[in-house]
Amino acid sequence: MTRFDVTYADGNVVQYRVRPKDILRIERESGGLSASIESSYKLAFYASGSEKKFDDWIEEIEDIMPVEEEVVEVDSPSS
Repeated sequence: MTRFDVTYADGNVVQYRVRPKDILRIERESGGLSASIESSYKLAFYASGSEKKFDDWIEEIEDIMPVEEEVVEVDSPSS
């Protein structure tokens, strides 16, 4: 699960979780999901649920950082 910490210009930090519908929206708009900075920022934007246009929303943002999640490896049962 992807999450972003978004820091607004007023110093407020909010963590947003990217949902499958956010990923699909990017893929449908751009014809695929790229590893670009803009795609990451748009994922954070869609996850925020903002009703503003992306360009207006990004003007209020100081920082967007992906949240590192711990990966837990699970051993598969042996046959």
